Amino acid sequence: MLQSLADRRRTAALLRQLKQRHAEKITEELLQKNPSWLERFGEVARTRGIEDTAYHIDFLASAVEAGSPEAFREYARWTTRMLAARGMEPRLLAESFLQIAESLSGDLDEEAAEAVQGLIEAGAAECTADAVDQIDPRERMNDLQSTYLQAILGGQRRAAREIALEAIDSGLGLEDLYGDVLQPCMYAVGELWETNRISVADEHMATAITQAVMAEVYQRVPWNEDPRGNVVLTGVQGELHQVGPHLVADMLDIRGWNVRFLGANVPHRDVLQAVAEHEAEVLGISATVLFNTEFAMDIIEQARDRFGDDLRIVVGGAAFRLRPELSFEMGADACGLNLQEAICCFEEVATDAQDPG
Repeated sequence: MLQSLADRRRTAALLRQLKQRHAEKITEELLQKNPSWLERFGEVARTRGIEDTAYHIDFLASAVEAGSPEAFREYARWTTRMLAARGMEPRLLAESFLQIAESLSGDLDEEAAEAVQGLIEAGAAECTADAVDQIDPRERMNDLQSTYLQAILGGQRRAAREIALEAIDSGLGLEDLYGDVLQPCMYAVGELWETNRISVADEHMATAITQAVMAEVYQRVPWNEDPRGNVVLTGVQGELHQVGPHLVADMLDIRGWNVRFLGANVPHRDVLQAVAEHEAEVLGISATVLFNTEFAMDIIEQARDRFGDDLRIVVGGAAFRLRPELSFEMGADACGLNLQEAICCFEEVATDAQDPG
């Protein structure tokens, strides 16, 4: 694997530059090997083939950039499960991966080609490994989680609201409700979509209901009136998931922070403008999907150029789960992989900022 972040970023940038041309070339080669695809699906087979191959190369580039072979292996496992649940044979994904490595090798130097080949072979092996039964996430939930999940998947907005408010009124803290109920339920929603047990519409509905529930319970919790400092919290450009950073924003709010939560997919120039206008001491950046770490690196670089080291930067989200040390290579001050860790990170960087010694 390429060692320095600069080398990894250079190779990843080249892979992204080559992506479209190789996606088209690889798709044509696969269609020639499997002519029945065109007979069965028509031009959709070509269009989807190019899109999917480009997506694989995008994720490959991000795994190279992150220096994380495990990230690509996990991507291969996730994609295999997702496609198998929709009737696609795992061997076809492995074949596509190996075709990518062969196609790209002529455009890469020896060291980069070797790194890419290693990731691809590891991913292809995961595609053809013995399948593990996918356990329905509902089977590992406690009663409160299960009841809440059933409500949001059933479109029962009022029931979901009542479940959450009753838990708060019974003494459950907001951090526990968010971290031990809402967050794991949203993870379960993602798993259920992955295994084709629910639709995209079901997933979006469950997310919308949960955001409405958060707005309700947020008003029931007492705030800490002691001011803690100013925070800007955002998802990077291209990030579409905002429930996670929204949970963090609410928790910081009630702890006394003055929070500007910008949502997801915010242009970086606007994030930096918000930091300046809000006179923020801390910038929180969320990235859920690995290939969004490219944009996290970009915004951190811009923030450091504009504000220097006085601005503390906390990153978080599933994109950093397999290699949290990447956050420090990127120039962040702290990395939180779940709600509780994220809150601790904000507390710690604020203390450091006030007492550098």
